[in-house]
Amino acid sequence: MNFYKVLDSVAAMEVDELEKLLDFNLIYGGIRADIFLEKLAEVFSMFNHCGDQFLETQPVECCSMSCTNGVKQLAYKFIGKKSNAATYLRFLVVPEIGSEQYEIKDISTCFSYNCDRSKSAIQACFLLDLYEDDYQDYGLSLEFEVYKRAAKKAQRQFDSLASEIEQAWWMKWIQENQATYSFLNAHYDSEIFSWSKFLRTFRRIRKDMRMIENLTQPNFLSLVNQGDELPDEQLTHLILYVERTLSQFKPYESLIFDWEDDRKVCYFKGKNAFLAGEIFSGFVYVRDWFKHHQKALLGDLDRCKGYDFSQSDFRFFDRYEGNWSGTLTGKLGGAQLI
Repeated sequence: MNFYKVLDSVAAMEVDELEKLLDFNLIYGGIRADIFLEKLAEVFSMFNHCGDQFLETQPVECCSMSCTNGVKQLAYKFIGKKSNAATYLRFLVVPEIGSEQYEIKDISTCFSYNCDRSKSAIQACFLLDLYEDDYQDYGLSLEFEVYKRAAKKAQRQFDSLASEIEQAWWMKWIQENQATYSFLNAHYDSEIFSWSKFLRTFRRIRKDMRMIENLTQPNFLSLVNQGDELPDEQLTHLILYVERTLSQFKPYESLIFDWEDDRKVCYFKGKNAFLAGEIFSGFVYVRDWFKHHQKALLGDLDRCKGYDFSQSDFRFFDRYEGNWSGTLTGKLGGAQLI
């Protein structure tokens, strides 16, 4: 293996070339070669996203030799000029007999370096994103490996979505990945595992979908469509129901609302993806209806006199007591608790 070709390929961020050069019988930084390349490709993508096409290579010195086991170490800092970010790799090498080349025994990321302080300080550090289950000695069962791959595929599907998420895709994605979510969530729900992002994504999407379904049921929409014709007592009941639904599901953690072509639309936060479909349009309509009538009732609480808090109302109010500032639930519940 030509060490300097590997070094040049890292600087050029050429994953395909590294795949030809690395020895897939070796373990790099405690993980398999294919996983190591996958993680390195993610780092390269971060540089590319910032506009870097090539990385400057700067030799660095190690602060601790305790992990080398007497093997020669060559360490480098790879710097992106556009991003002003860097990543660090340590190469454990042995000289090739009869050659000036080195044989690479290991490659890993490390932070125990003395760098040239005369260089301008970097603004960010792009690291190999490693999890406990990535390491060779973790020992996942075959069943776990199957679900791990399924979770990774599902997350890639979500991450690759463009600027629009169709209702049908949303429902299909939940249905297809329910078994994967149930298995991994029941066994290992922790940030130290590679499927943690998938669990968070699935949980958030399913939660939002349940909330939207609750607020767009045909019977509920038929009442909403009556608008100002509803008696105040029934209107109060509906506003309280929406407040409690929003408090339970917390949609504003992942959904944002904006105007587009003179109409209100809903986006999925983080991806800024427009949610397309009848159910999402219905949810935006209900939200605007709710905001209008909630404000009207808060401005005239006498209209709510016909509504009496039940024991279940009080239990719900007590449970979410800290969330009711500026809501009808807070105004009515607080008044009747005095």
